[in-house]
Amino acid sequence: MEHAAVESHPRVSVVVAACNAEATLVETLSSVAAQTYRDFELIVVDDGSSDATPRLLETCAQRWAWLRWERQENRGVAAARSRGIELARGEWIAFLDADDLWLPRKLAAQMAVVDRDPEVSLVYCDVRYFSRDREARHSLFEERAHATGWVLRELFMNNFVYTSTALVKKSAVLEAGGFDRAHRVNEDVDLWLRIAEHHKFGCVDEVLVKYRRAPGTLTRVHPYACLQRDLEIIDYWVRRRPDLFSADSAQVSRGRALTFARMGAQHLFDRDFAQARNFLRRAIAMGQRDLATLLRTAAAYFPPLAYLFWGAKEIRALAMRARGSQE
Repeated sequence: MEHAAVESHPRVSVVVAACNAEATLVETLSSVAAQTYRDFELIVVDDGSSDATPRLLETCAQRWAWLRWERQENRGVAAARSRGIELARGEWIAFLDADDLWLPRKLAAQMAVVDRDPEVSLVYCDVRYFSRDREARHSLFEERAHATGWVLRELFMNNFVYTSTALVKKSAVLEAGGFDRAHRVNEDVDLWLRIAEHHKFGCVDEVLVKYRRAPGTLTRVHPYACLQRDLEIIDYWVRRRPDLFSADSAQVSRGRALTFARMGAQHLFDRDFAQARNFLRRAIAMGQRDLATLLRTAAAYFPPLAYLFWGAKEIRALAMRARGSQE
């Protein structure tokens, strides 16, 4: 496949922040190399890796002339992505986490949306979770509502723009102030909301990204920090745009209730039944009365029910792995 000249300004800059990503980095970068859309450059910022990531980047840069990379002291993913934005020469920036994968049509499908609608400043797509031994049955869009156009209200309620799906106009990123380097979690949705305040979003309703579920991801290592940041983002927008998100509105209450329900679910998963009851009660009091929340509340008050569920879930997972090994 032909590629845009390295000396020219490509239309798209792909930005990858990598830290100790030796196990997945080459596969991730290979998914960029496989793109059918070729007018791009690839910029990788190594955020102070202590593993073989720098050596792998040297090898990949020798293989792909359109790859540039830079090493910095560990300052967090927001700082690494921000440096990638500074280095980017393209009008559009596509972000990709160092453990996720793009399908070959990802950039082509999104740039087609850009060409059809010049008012769009961010284009995202559907995503499917995967792990070492299996792939999720349902995609994100099959489980979560999403929107196009002016999406600030919808995005405030539930993030449907995953970092590795986002193709963003560089000028819109800069106008919004870029990633907040003070935060190491949920810095992506914080930026998407600030962009959504003044810009329209487009979408490709197709799974074009595979999102890796792994033990070392921030949402798994620091789940409570992520959820606490969700509450801080709600408070920020209540202060910033009281005309859209008044403190006593049903929308704000639903956002808080959903976050409390997720906190309760995480505490239940960690076997902290007292805290699970605390947050799930608060969620229900604020109107979060879906079946999953009610069942988790019952399990928090009656722990044997939780252990029965976990046991059944483990048996099902073992059966699925056994079936997969036989195929």
